[in-house]
Amino acid sequence: MVTTTLSAANARSLLRFLSFDEFFRLLRSQSPFEPEEACVMILYTNYLVARGVEVEVRAFLDSQSVEKQNELVNTTDMGVWYGNTLHSCAYWLTGETAISMYRLLLERGATPRKDYYDDYPWEVKGQLWISPLGLVTPLERDQREFLDTHYTLFQLYGNMVPDALPPGPPRFRNPDFSDPLIENCPLHNSRSMYTRNSQGRYSMYAPPCNGCTIGREEEAEQWRLEA
Repeated sequence: MVTTTLSAANARSLLRFLSFDEFFRLLRSQSPFEPEEACVMILYTNYLVARGVEVEVRAFLDSQSVEKQNELVNTTDMGVWYGNTLHSCAYWLTGETAISMYRLLLERGATPRKDYYDDYPWEVKGQLWISPLGLVTPLERDQREFLDTHYTLFQLYGNMVPDALPPGPPRFRNPDFSDPLIENCPLHNSRSMYTRNSQGRYSMYAPPCNGCTIGREEEAEQWRLEA
């Protein structure tokens, strides 16, 4: 039987440690534009969280001011589906590793909020192992591996938001291929595999970047995108 999924632990093992400078250079090599350092710092923080090594996250945050720490753990970015570090924690980590990392991020000022898909951290879903640096492996993520962890996170921290609901059964965002594919944009290049659904939301695994609406402000308004 051919294995199509990869466990969280094995997926994390593919995320090698990178210093901030190494991460910056790698991200720069993949982008047609010069990345802004502030944005790279947010993505790097999420990358370290995804690795699940708490000492690395502590060390990087400790090197920043308290105000900057709060910004890094809370600011949303397209590279993490407009979630924050709590979403990255719940997407990549399981068991006590996830609980401990989540607690650390809360101590540094992270606030539970909804991502682009209106999911709180304990509701995050997806089949692809995608880091801020892109697709990690063609093998898929098994949402069922995270159910116990997500329910524990909800039990411990769901009371921090007024409308929290317990995690439901696994749900996956399968694209509706009857919807038109968006055109290539300068930021996505060939990675424009996002389709619009009838509600005007994009039904693959990441929202479109602003590059997708350059020169198409009217269409952006029609589909409720940020031009």
